[in-house]
Amino acid sequence: MKTKKFLLFAGAALVASSALVFTSCSDNDDSTAGQASKAKNENAISFRALTPTSSSTRATGVTPSNYLELMKDFKVWAYFADNAKNAGSYYVGAEGENGIFINGNGKGTWTYLNSEDEQYWPSADDGALNFYAITPASNDNYIYSGSSVTYTVPTDNKKQVDLMFAQANNQLKTTNGGVVALNFQHALSQIRFTGESMSKSIKVEVKGVTIKNVVNSGTVNMKNITASSLGTQRSNYAVGLASAASLSYGSTTALNDADGNLLLVPQTLTKWENTKEHKVATTDADSKGQSYLAVECKMYSVTADGKKNYLLGSDSSYGTAYIPLAATWLPGNIYTYNLRFADPTSDVPGGSDDKGDPIMTPITYTVTVSNWNSVTSSNLNF
Repeated sequence: MKTKKFLLFAGAALVASSALVFTSCSDNDDSTAGQASKAKNENAISFRALTPTSSSTRATGVTPSNYLELMKDFKVWAYFADNAKNAGSYYVGAEGENGIFINGNGKGTWTYLNSEDEQYWPSADDGALNFYAITPASNDNYIYSGSSVTYTVPTDNKKQVDLMFAQANNQLKTTNGGVVALNFQHALSQIRFTGESMSKSIKVEVKGVTIKNVVNSGTVNMKNITASSLGTQRSNYAVGLASAASLSYGSTTALNDADGNLLLVPQTLTKWENTKEHKVATTDADSKGQSYLAVECKMYSVTADGKKNYLLGSDSSYGTAYIPLAATWLPGNIYTYNLRFADPTSDVPGGSDDKGDPIMTPITYTVTVSNWNSVTSSNLNF
């Protein structure tokens, strides 16, 4: 099985609404790992990446001790800065084209994939260079247009990657000993799920979780690492879950595999408008681009003699419970959604069917008291 790679470089916060914006986080320079290969010519442009600091808002599967071996390559461009003689003209790569392919050896050495692509620093009189880069380089899910790139997240969970951008402005040969230090920023949001049963009497088995009606692409201006727009197409994204998860009362269970988290375009989701008082079919939510979860599962109670009474699904099949989802996702952040099945405080404790009707209807009680009956009194003689 192919493992998704969560690269732990310096993160950015991508504000997602109708437009997307990056803000960067601080990072520490690694003076040993990530060093550029020794150039054949002292005037050659070399590269290195920066070691990240740990953060609870980033993927935790990769640490500063192993991120180098996970990052295999990147593509890089450079153009003359505003104060240069040929301001704006490209010096490394060409605007709208694939850029120069830089390969990593897994130990912090970065070399040109093709030796004929090796680049050399211009003279100081020509002025400084602005660099930008994208990783992974070996990816067919983005399209270049000028200095912008549009990335589309594949629906196949195993093909989703940790897309990152970097920039380094006003670089001269003397800036950093001829080495361009690239601080990569996360462009996507990471989504994962856990679950638990809130009822001692209800058992739950979850086979899969899918987020419905998610915008699948975004466009980023790579010169300033600023996202300019969201796409218009929507897709459905299922977490990676190899085998069904059994939920129990009083504890949470992961509803996706360790490498089955979703890596999605940052955005704001408008939830499916279904409520107990106002039932709306999922087809209506689909037509309006409203988001919800489709949870493939079984829900049942167990009698004293061990028999299962199914509320959803059967011994041989799973049913689907639908749950409205509202969210705002920022890049570099991990969002964990805990699904609390059979929660008595919920209007729809087991979710709804595709017509908007509750799957589980709690047994409730009303109480009345009958009046005392008045009867004829009798005398007791003794």
